[in-house]
Amino acid sequence: MTQLKAEWKWIVAIVSLMLTTILIMTALIKRSRRTTIPVTPTDDDNSRKYIPPAQLEGLTRPSHYDITGKLAWISRAPGENSKDTATICIKDDVISRDHALIQYRDNAYWISDRGSINGTFVNDEKITGERALHNGDRIRFAKYEFRFILPHRTDMADTMLIQSDNSDERTELISLDDRASPQPTALPSPNPSPQNHDDEEATIIRPVERNGSPPLKQQR
Repeated sequence: MTQLKAEWKWIVAIVSLMLTTILIMTALIKRSRRTTIPVTPTDDDNSRKYIPPAQLEGLTRPSHYDITGKLAWISRAPGENSKDTATICIKDDVISRDHALIQYRDNAYWISDRGSINGTFVNDEKITGERALHNGDRIRFAKYEFRFILPHRTDMADTMLIQSDNSDERTELISLDDRASPQPTALPSPNPSPQNHDDEEATIIRPVERNGSPPLKQQR
């Protein structure tokens, strides 16, 4: 009988412990559900994912490369071209196999020289580390020159905002090329100087010198 009572005590203790554990876990789950708030992407988050389009336009010889958001390798050997990688192959021994790299990072396009023999130049300045690129920069790999283009920056530069003449004060965008060039203002013609028809020689009077010397007359 004593042994049976002891077993029941153990059973009751175990069941109580299990119930207590279940209650604690249930309370923790409810609390976590109350404090967890789903996070939805904001406009700022979406804007950070936007990568502006970028292009390289060949100046030494006609060529065009789209490098938007890619790792753009400059090499004399053909390489991988994929969604994330582009190889700009310049088949000339003056270009190193691993010459330079252009990549998009921290809201800007960066160019770096990879230890090339004949160098990488931005606007005729040789670079040794990384350099941020801007619209219109001239990039030269050895003797091959390109222009870095951000099309959306070019569009903004070619368009200006003006105030319309309408009463509702609307604004409109016009291209700089569509605007009429301002005409130079005509200057009034000077009064004709009286001429002596009896004498065709003109006299030029020079200003008085600082030392007080009288003006000289020059015949022509």
